[in-house]
Amino acid sequence: MTSLERIHLAQELHDGIAQDLVAIGYSLDILLATPDINTSSRQEIRTLRFAVSNLIEKVRDEMFDLRNGAHIAFSNQIELDGRKALVQFGIELNLEECPWFESDSRKDQVLKISREIMRNIVQHSQATNVGITLKSTQNDLQLVIQDNGRGGVSPTSYGMGLVGILERTSAIRGTIDYTSDSSGTCFTIRIKRE
Repeated sequence: MTSLERIHLAQELHDGIAQDLVAIGYSLDILLATPDINTSSRQEIRTLRFAVSNLIEKVRDEMFDLRNGAHIAFSNQIELDGRKALVQFGIELNLEECPWFESDSRKDQVLKISREIMRNIVQHSQATNVGITLKSTQNDLQLVIQDNGRGGVSPTSYGMGLVGILERTSAIRGTIDYTSDSSGTCFTIRIKRE
C-alpha cells in the first residue's frame, strides 16, 4: 500500500467510523444525563459508553498507524505507545532496535498485540510500574511487557482482548507466553525471522 493510499484510508476511517462512534458516545452521554433512568440501566449505559470509548481509541490507533506507521522505527513506536497508554504508571523501557523487523509484514500485528496488553494493564492490573523490553538478534525478536499488578491472568479469565492477543500471535507464526501471580503479569512475545 502506498503512503497516499494509507493516508486516504486514514481519512476515510476518520470521516466515517470514527465520527459515527463519537456520535454514539455523545448519545450515550445524553442518556446518562437523563434524571429518571434507574440505577441498573445507568450502569449498563456506562458500560456501553466505556466500550465505545475503547473502540474510538482503537480506531484512532489504526488511523495513526496508517498515517505514520511506515515512518517510525518499531522500537520508537513501542516507546510512543507505552508512554501514551501507560501515562499513570512508572514505566521502564529497555528497547533495542531491530533492523530486519522494520520491513517485516508482521510488524503492525505485533504493535496491535502490545497495545492490547497495555490496555489490559491499564484496565485490570492495578499495577504501579510497567517494564517493556525489546531484544533482537539477527534471527528473532523478543518483546516483554510486565507489570507489578495483582496478576490473575489465566485461561479461565480470558476476555476477548486476551483471546485476540493469542489469535493474532498464532496468525503471524509467533509465540506468546505469560506468567501471572500476585507479584504481577509478564507477557513474552517471540517472532522468528522468516
